[in-house]
Amino acid sequence: MQVLVDTFLQISREAELIGSVTPDTLTRMIRHLEEIWRPQAEAKGLQLQVIQEAVCTGFYSPILLGVVLNNLLRNAVTYTASGTVQIFETAHGFVVEDEAGGISPERIAAIFSAPRRFVDADNNGIGLSLVRRICARCGWALRHENTLHGSRFSVVLTA
Repeated sequence: MQVLVDTFLQISREAELIGSVTPDTLTRMIRHLEEIWRPQAEAKGLQLQVIQEAVCTGFYSPILLGVVLNNLLRNAVTYTASGTVQIFETAHGFVVEDEAGGISPERIAAIFSAPRRFVDADNNGIGLSLVRRICARCGWALRHENTLHGSRFSVVLTA
C-alpha cells in the first residue's frame, strides 16, 4: 500500500513540475524537463544531451506525456553511472537513450506484460509500468531495445 501511495504522490509532484494542464508541444515539454534533470545529471558527472532531429507536431497533455517523459528521463539519469543520457525529438515522438547497461529481456517482459500492473513490491518497475499503461491508454507506441551500452526507449505519439 505504501508503494502505491508513494507512486501516486510522485505522479502528483511530476504534474506540478510540468506546470500546466493546457495541452503543450513536445518540444516545450522536453526543454522544461531538461531544465529539471540537467543539474542532477551534471551532479553525477553525466552529460545530458537534447537533440531535435525533427519537430513532433501536435499538442499533448502535459500531465500524461510529462509523466511518461519524466519517468524515462529519471530512470536514465538514476541508473546511468557515467556517460551520456540523450533525448531525441523525432517527427513522430521521442527517444530516451542511456548508458546504464541495458535491461534483461525477462525484466522487460515482466514490466511490459499486460496483466501485471507492477513488477514487485520494492518499487522496481513501477515507473516503467506506469509509462506502459499511459502509453497504451493514449494510443502511443512504446518500444524498448538494448543498445551497446544501455537502453533506448522510443515513444511514438503520432501516426
